[in-house]
Amino acid sequence: MSRPCILMMALRSLALAIVLSVSAPAARAAIVLQATRVIFDASNKEATMLVRNDGMEEALIQSWMASSDDKDDAPFALVPPLARIPPQSSQLLRILYEGSGLPEDRESVAWLYVQDIPRNPASENVLQLAVRHAVKVFYRPRGLKGNVADAPRALIWRRVSGPDGTAIEVTNPTSFHVSMVGIRTGDGDRAHTLADGQMIGPQGTHRFPLNAAAVSDDLLVNFTSINDYGGDDVFQVSLKPNATAYASPVVTKVP
Repeated sequence: MSRPCILMMALRSLALAIVLSVSAPAARAAIVLQATRVIFDASNKEATMLVRNDGMEEALIQSWMASSDDKDDAPFALVPPLARIPPQSSQLLRILYEGSGLPEDRESVAWLYVQDIPRNPASENVLQLAVRHAVKVFYRPRGLKGNVADAPRALIWRRVSGPDGTAIEVTNPTSFHVSMVGIRTGDGDRAHTLADGQMIGPQGTHRFPLNAAAVSDDLLVNFTSINDYGGDDVFQVSLKPNATAYASPVVTKVP
């Protein structure tokens, strides 16, 4: 047998030994968050998030807040930052605003992180993974103009042309964030995905480059907006050249 073949067999044996020495069950996570987002209404002193331990062993969690770009600390306090949760039980996290640092004329967004800290392994050669959950926290000041439920319909849609081709421009004139998923043009075989997801902040604008094959005189755009409860609201907007358009809700027919 040649030397390269012997070396290859030795490497395969070593890789198999490493795989067999790792215990996969240690990587299982039992921590579940109650919701996919948190709405912090400033008329309340705090917001909360319920964390459940659906496992059969005690869990240790570490929680913290971060700014929307993960570069700076967010002006929130989180109680408790560390907690032990008995099996089949839960822990309530309290989010408190420090009182300054965020604009009062528009909604702000931050991140809540909850990390499951692995227990000390009973034996060596055990692979452990620290599972981290992340949800957005929307801080909503008092007295904002408009209604958050109307924000998706208030988006201003335009077709714009430039050196890089045609694009769809979306402007959010409201004081609220609009989170969209499944943004696409057309239907069926002629559908083109613009983005899997995009959040447009208050007074913000975003451009979606448009595939040349998707350009037509009457361009139909479909998207799903995520509401305060984490539910899906489906919208549709028809874009014509040199015209401004607004989306309308799509009514799903019940069979």
